[in-house]
Formats: sequence, C-alpha cells, structure tokens
Amino acid sequence: MQIFTGLLHLARSWEFDVSAGSLMPVHPSHVMIEGQLYAFQRILKDDFFSRNLLYKNQANEGYVLKVSDFRFVLGWLFRPLTGWISRREYRIYQMVSDLPGIPALGPRYGKRGYFHRFIEGHTLHEIERR
Repeated sequence: MQIFTGLLHLARSWEFDVSAGSLMPVHPSHVMIEGQLYAFQRILKDDFFSRNLLYKNQANEGYVLKVSDFRFVLGWLFRPLTGWISRREYRIYQMVSDLPGIPALGPRYGKRGYFHRFIEGHTLHEIERR
C-alpha cells in the first residue's frame, strides 16, 4: 500500500511505464489527511495539462488531488513551469478560501500537486451536450 501523509510521500514517485516508454507519475493508493485515511476512487480529469484524482474516506467525504504536468512530447522540459503554476493556484485558493463555494484546501503534494475538498457533481465529460 502506498500512503501519502501530509507533505511526506512514503511511496516511489515515479515508475517506468513500458507501454509509454517513459517514466510516469504514480499516484498513491491511500492518503492520510488530518488523521483520516482516504482511498483512491477514480480519475476525474486526465489530459495534457493535469490529472485530478478522487480520494474518499469511509464516511464518503472526498479530496481531489490535482497534479499539474505537461504530458506531451518533451513536456518534461516544462516541469519547473508546472510547479510554478501549481504553487500559484494554491496561493490563489488560499486568498479566496473564505468565499462561499470554494472547496477547502488540503496539503500540498510534492512540487506540482495539492489536495482540495471534493464537491459532489459532474465532470465536464459527464455533462450531456445540449
């Protein structure tokens, strides 16, 4: 079992993916946030710019792990930029945290990720086109 506790990640961060022929990020199967264990449920968003992963605890409360990453040819060259973007987003969330409808922030995850509370709803891919 891979467990992430606060700012300390206890699992390997990268694994070699034979099918992709490159190093790929590995998300933890479980995370510990504020003393509660959250298990990976599903991927909410996965595109060229970021991956959003849903984690839920036994009470069905959730956190989303957002990892910024440019996943296209030579995208790894932009890792410093994705780290900057992630830190900037996190600071903006902190500045607007007292506004209604803004999900509560959780801990940072490495240099390019952070957790925020999950708000029940539909992803853009789940919404029917009108």
